[in-house]
Order: sequence, then structure tokens, then C-alpha cells
Amino acid sequence: MRDRNGQQLRFAAFELDPANELLRKGGVVVKLPPQPFKVLTMLASRPGQLVRREELYQAIWGDEAVVDFERGLNSCMRQIRTVLGEEAGSPQFIETVPRLGYRFVATVDLTAAAPPELPLEVENAAGTESRSGEPLVAGGRKGLRHRRWWTALALTALFVTLVAANVFGLRNRLRGRSVAPRIQSLAVLPLENLSRDPEQEYFAHGITEALTTELGKIGTLRVISRTSAMALKGAHKTAPEIGRELSADAVVEGAVLLSGNRVRITVQLVQAATDRHLWAETYERELRDVLALQDEVAGSIANALRLKLGAGPRRYTDNLEAYQLYLRGRYAQDRRSPLGGSLGNALQYFEQATAKDSNYALAYAGIADTLLAVEIQSNGTRASRLEAYRRAKAAAEKALQLDATLSEAYTALGGVREREYAWQEAERVFHRAIELDPNNTTAHLKLGMEHVFIQGRSEEGLGEIRRALALDPLSFITHEYLAQALLATGRYQEAEDQARQATAIDPTQVTAYMSTGRALSLRGRHAEAVAVLQEANRRSAGHFPNIWLGCAYVHANQRDEAIRLLRKDLERDSGGEAQNRRWLVYYACLGDTDRAFDYLEKMYVEGEPVLPFWLAYPELAWMRPDPRFAALRQKLNLTR
Repeated sequence: MRDRNGQQLRFAAFELDPANELLRKGGVVVKLPPQPFKVLTMLASRPGQLVRREELYQAIWGDEAVVDFERGLNSCMRQIRTVLGEEAGSPQFIETVPRLGYRFVATVDLTAAAPPELPLEVENAAGTESRSGEPLVAGGRKGLRHRRWWTALALTALFVTLVAANVFGLRNRLRGRSVAPRIQSLAVLPLENLSRDPEQEYFAHGITEALTTELGKIGTLRVISRTSAMALKGAHKTAPEIGRELSADAVVEGAVLLSGNRVRITVQLVQAATDRHLWAETYERELRDVLALQDEVAGSIANALRLKLGAGPRRYTDNLEAYQLYLRGRYAQDRRSPLGGSLGNALQYFEQATAKDSNYALAYAGIADTLLAVEIQSNGTRASRLEAYRRAKAAAEKALQLDATLSEAYTALGGVREREYAWQEAERVFHRAIELDPNNTTAHLKLGMEHVFIQGRSEEGLGEIRRALALDPLSFITHEYLAQALLATGRYQEAEDQARQATAIDPTQVTAYMSTGRALSLRGRHAEAVAVLQEANRRSAGHFPNIWLGCAYVHANQRDEAIRLLRKDLERDSGGEAQNRRWLVYYACLGDTDRAFDYLEKMYVEGEPVLPFWLAYPELAWMRPDPRFAALRQKLNLTR
């Protein structure tokens, strides 16, 4: 291989030929796409020197109008490292200089090109001669041909042996396929919005979710929840770091550009542990074709993984306006505040989507899911709750009428059935949701909580919640739910550890502090419990009622502090379900049985959805022998 001066760039077992854009390893041509080849040539031609990222940009990409340079260069480097057989953390050839560029650290030899080989024999006017010009002896031509024949036979036998043993992957290469690493878990990272327009962020978010959902339907593949993947948006972590954090074998990353009526999607598949580039593609279509495009991208990723999407993606709408409204709804729903700040917006978008397309099953499922979320976060009346349940049930059933295989609709319907205290039906529906989508995190979580709190199937329930956590390892709510389930099963040390993990994920959420304080109090570490729950009060700045601090005061023999806190809460109480829960805890911890049952009855009359679950709380265990407790359980269809 030669440079422009007719020289070869040789390093280790490799030979680089810039003029002909060829790379050989041990004499065998190695395939490397044009851009990675240019990057490698530029680095190898300047051994030991820092080549800045800006230089690479100008030399390789020049003045191209729209280029995601950072991702493009990172993709090139992954392909180069894969071909060279090195990892970014252990460079043998290319050293990364953080934030600056790269340095080629291997020794490079510049040697003159070898002359082309001559035939073993040539004919001239004088007759047959050898390469040295000496005439061949009589019988030499025949002997030479015999030697050639035996040599060819030996080489053929060796080649057949190597192919049979699949040495160097020869058999796979001859079959037209490379050996793909086994990928059992995958994370679809947030696709970058290349337009830089915040108003178009919903579009990149929606394409990311669509890919996550479609790939999640592959039963043999564990696909990390979008909640955890979204938590890494803008984190600037390497593929190995992301793989360790999410327990993912591979990651999908890329970018979306929506410009006028054109959409471009660039995606690549990277093996997490080695940062090895496995597959990449760029797609560009008219915006009207985006629905078919996202299906095509999901199918291509599945093919790269040697997996199948089953029956293939389902096209839920052909109405582009409805589709964009749905994407906006999902974006608003996922970005909601702890108090439901944008849930109302999400509901409006989903309803507008169904107005544009009355057969849009996904949008109806979004309506049902959002109504349940709004209801559980509100402080509404029994009448408003019943109306929300009615609308949510109608929307979920409409979605299933349009598509009986929609996992999201079954999950929403299961939530409605729980609020109707139809526990066995809810369990059946959640199982169906998981059957249709094994990576449905919400269905695993809801089923697990029902098993633990309602049916008393603790081990089975904890197993489901842990499956949800494996799919959504960076989700605060999943960690917090597991902590509450562990409290309900009496595993207080594990509950404390889990609650502290939830706090580490999101220190702004005070509910995890409350779970930590409850665990400490139930373990008899009352002074520590008081300190943790006081910290929760400070962090919430009075916006989140701390219903467990008074209980901790009682157990820490600070009854006067408990009464003082109770009176302070009485002065500012606005009523509703927050009041019911707070007074239930106060009176239960103070040992006032009658008043505690009064508030349990109020929670039942007002239809609070958390009541069946609260009856399993260990802090109320001393009340269970009372006949009123059994009577209340019977009203809630709790039979265990």
C-alpha cells in the first residue's frame, strides 16, 4: 500500500494504501468505509502528533451543509478501532486526547512499494528463460508445473480445513455474514434533535419511543425502558459506561433532523462493553413517509441483531397531523412534574389526535393512561374519580376494540380494574399486557405491587417488581415502589437500602426519604428516623405533607413533638385525601383506634385508590385483629 509518494504506511500487521483506499492485515484486504479510512490515513500519516478534531472535521467533512460531526467522528473511530482490534480504554494504535483530538501512537514505517510480481517464466525470442535469464533445463517446465500443482493442492486442502473450522470467521464470511456478538439486552438512547429547535424536541423524543416500543416486542431481547434511557440524555458518557449503568449489551444511538417536509434519521448500533461499532445507517424521507420510516429503522436494527420483529410493526395511523399530536402528548406525559404539571396538556394532545383520526388506537391508550395519572395525583372528589375511571375505561376498551394486541391499552385497563376492586381481572389483564410486550415495565410493576399488597404473594410480587427494575434501572419511581413493597413484606433493611438508592437517583423527591425514615423506625432506630424525616420536611419546604414524621416522634418518645406537629398541620389543613391519609397515620401511631378507623372509612367513602394498598402497611398491623378491619377488607374484595 502506497501513500502519494509511492510509499506504504505499515504498522503492526497492517498496511495502508492511501492512493487506492485499501487496508490490509497480514496481506488480506480489510473492509473499511471511505470516511473512517480517511480518518485513519490522516492519523497514521502523522504518528505521534496530536490531530485536532477541527482538523479532522475540515479534512474529512469540509463544507457539507448538515453534518452531525460529533456523532460522525465517534462512529468513524468505533469502526476504525473495531478493524484494528483495540478498545478505546486500552489503545495500541490511537490514543484519545480528551476534548482535543487523537494521536496515532503505534510505530509507522514508510517503505517503497514492492514491484509487481512477474510470471514464474516468460517467453522471449531465444526461447524459455527463468527470471534470472538462465535457460530452463530439459524437463524443467514439466517439473515446475508438477510443483505448482502440488502446491495448489496443498493450499486448497489448507483452505478447506480453515473454512471447516471457521478459523478467522472464514465460513461466515463465505456465507456473506459476519459473526455478530450475542446481544441479549439493548438500550435505545435519546436521539439527538439536530434542528436545535426546542419546539421540535418532541419529534426526536417520539421516534426514540417508537423504536424502544417496537424493539421491546421482541420476546428474546430485554429492552431498557425509555425512562432510564432518557435519564442519560446529555450525560456524554461512553458506551461502556452506559452499558454498565443500564446493564445493556448494546446501545442504539443517533440523531433526527426535521427540516421542512424532509426528515433524516441517523442510527447506529454499538456493542456496549467494547464500544465496537456493529451497524449504522442513515435514512432520509419525506415527512409524510415518517411512519413507514420508523418501521423500517426498527426492522433494520432487528436484522442487525439477527432477530425478528415477529409480525412486524403495526401502522396505527396514516394521518400525519394525528401522529404529530400523539408524539406531543407522549412528550408532555413523560416530562410531567411530580404534581402533574403537564398531564393536562398531554390529555389535550391525545384527544386532538383522536379527533383527527378516530381509529388511532395508541392515542386512545394515551387518553386512558393519562386520565388515571391525573386522577391519582389530584385531590378530587369521589364523583370526579368515578368520572375519570369511566372515561379511562371507555378509552382503553376503544383502543382494544381497534387493536386487541395493544399492550399499552391492557395496562391502562388493568389500572381501571384495580380501581374497581376487580383484582383477579386486573391480574389477568396485566398478564396479557406482559404477554404481548415482555418489556412493558409498567405492567410488571403494577402486577408486582398487586401481588405483594393485595394477594399476599410476596416472592412472586417482588420478582415482578425486580423485573421492572431491570428494565428501568434509573427510574426513581421503580426503586421507590420496590422499597415500599419490601416494607410491606417486613424486609426493613433491604427497604432502607432500596429507598436510599431511589434518593441517589433523584434527591429532590421526598417520598424516598419517607420510605427510608419508615424503614429506620420499623427497625427501632427512631432517632435516625426522625432526622431523615425532618430532612424530608426541609426539602419539601412544606409543599409535601410529611405524614410519617409525627409517627417517628411517637416511637422516639417525643410525643409532645408529635402533638405539636399534629396541631400545626390542623391549622393549615385544606381537607381532601391528603388530610385523610395524614390523620390516619397520626391516630394509628398515637394508638387512637377509633379515630384511625374513622379516617379509614372516609378513605373508603371517598374512593381513594391507595386504600387497598395502605391496609398492608406494617404500621397498621396492630389494627388487623379488630373486626372493623376485616369488614373493610371485605368491602374492598380483599380475601386473603
